[in-house]
Amino acid sequence: LDAEFIKEVVPLHTKSGVRFLPAPQHLEEAEQITAEQYQTVLGALRDEFGTIVIDATHTINDILLTSLDMADSIIVVLTQDIPAIQNTRVLLDLLSSLKIPKEKITLVMNRYDKRISITSEKVGDSLKMPMEFSIPLDDKIVLTSVNRGLPFMLNPVNEPVVQQVQNLAMAISERLENK
Repeated sequence: LDAEFIKEVVPLHTKSGVRFLPAPQHLEEAEQITAEQYQTVLGALRDEFGTIVIDATHTINDILLTSLDMADSIIVVLTQDIPAIQNTRVLLDLLSSLKIPKEKITLVMNRYDKRISITSEKVGDSLKMPMEFSIPLDDKIVLTSVNRGLPFMLNPVNEPVVQQVQNLAMAISERLENK
């Protein structure tokens, strides 16, 4: 996989400047990808691009395990509901069993609504890890963005949801630079 081929098959989102590799359109295509093939592609992408973000599946499989193994940083995103918190506990236990250091893991509360009694602090205490970031609930901005196919990060910076995602990105970037 050479650089020219990668740039050819990894499209550029012109408004954001971000390249993305979409998931296969059909489930049967995804099932044909082996962990070894995935590792080769991920390695080539790492060589070509400074930062790679993987929006991983909730299913634990060889592809997810390969992603976790190759990751410099793991951002675990959860919401303020009991099933999400329980699933996060299962994932954290898996990461611990895989000997992935806690320093690589960042917990992020998404769609945080301060009106709900399940606070970031309580969840962090329950999971025995700090909730480092809380992205506020803002359906107006986020859903509009999703429906238009435009990243909400292109919106004005004074929106709390935009500021928190920027803070998260900066913190992860600084952490990776200081490795």
